[in-house]
Order: sequence, then structure tokens, then C-alpha cells
Amino acid sequence: MANDAGGVGDHNPQFVNFTDENISDIVREAVGGVKSYIDEALAQQKENTIKSIETFKIAYVLRSRAYRKERIASATLELSKVEEEIAKRNKLIRIADKSEDGWKVVDEYLSEELASDSDDEKKIRAAQSRAASKRRRTKAPKGKTPYQRVRRPMAPESHPNPESGSFRRYLTQSRPQLGQAGGGFRQPRGTDLCFACGKPGHWRRNCQSNVGGKSKDGSSF
Repeated sequence: MANDAGGVGDHNPQFVNFTDENISDIVREAVGGVKSYIDEALAQQKENTIKSIETFKIAYVLRSRAYRKERIASATLELSKVEEEIAKRNKLIRIADKSEDGWKVVDEYLSEELASDSDDEKKIRAAQSRAASKRRRTKAPKGKTPYQRVRRPMAPESHPNPESGSFRRYLTQSRPQLGQAGGGFRQPRGTDLCFACGKPGHWRRNCQSNVGGKSKDGSSF
């Protein structure tokens, strides 16, 4: 029993002289190893993160430069187009100012430009020629309208008054003449007037309105 009370260290040589100080050193060493591992891992992660950031930064810079170059190229192209349009407009203005027909020449020039690939000077001369021809045709006097005869309205036919002298002269001219070729009396004509009613186309003896059969002067016509 005395041997059992002697403790574990008396029988296990591993625990001989194992004090609290030894335990503290062991724990400190273990903690230090873990801390070193963690520090190394954090440092590696930080380095990787910095490298990734630098990579993204470089890519961003390169893309930004490319985008700026693209925008500059596009803007330069647009400016070139605008300059070309301005130059063309100034050219058309000079053509209009130098020509008598003004912008009509410009219109002809533009139509020639779309339809032909000839030299510019030839197109300008052709445009001026066409514009001048159109101007001359526009200023040419228009032909006179043909004379139209104005038909006057016919005056209504008037018959002389049976009581007037002109009526008797008319009867004298229109009454049938005796002794004409063929002999006998002729039939009433459309121009003959009746002594009774004064209407043409018949004589007094044939007049329906004649009651006595004779006129005031005793004539039966």
C-alpha cells in the first residue's frame, strides 16, 4: 500500500520532473504554432487580394483607355463628316452667288451629281446651262389666245303696224304681182302679211279673223 501512495510519477518515468512550468511552455509553443499558421495564411490571402486588385485596376485602366480612344475616334469621324458637309454647303453657296440663276443652278448641279460621275467642272457648266434654259422658257411670252367670234343675239323679228304707212309699203313689196311668168296668182308665202290681223303666212281672204272679207281700202288681200 505504501507503494501505491507514492503517486504516478514514481512508476512512469515520462512524468518525472513534469511541473507546471513545463506545461506552460508546451501550451505556449502550441499556441504560437497556431498563431504563426494563421498569420501566414492571412498574409498569403492579403497578397492574393492585392494582386487581384492590381489586376482589376490594370484591366480597368486598359478598358478605359480603349473606350476613350473609341469615343475619340467616333467623335473625330463625326467632326470630319460635319466639316465635309460645311465645305459642300459653302461650295453650293459660291455656285449660287456666281450664277445668274442662283439656286436653280444648285438644284440642277445636285441632280447631275446624283445621276453622273463626270468631272465637277462639267457638272457645274451643265447645271448652269439647264438653269438658263429653264429661265428663258419661263420668261418667254405666252402665245395669244385665238380670236373668238362673239355671236350677237338676234333681234326679235318685228312686224309693222297694219295702220302705219310702213305696213302698206311692206304689203306693196310682198303682195303678189300679176302677169308674172306662169300667170295666175301665187300662194301666200311666209313673208306675206295679212291685211286684217297683220300676221305673216296668209292673206286677208284666208284670215280666220276676217269677218267682212275685205279690208278698209276694199282690197281682198
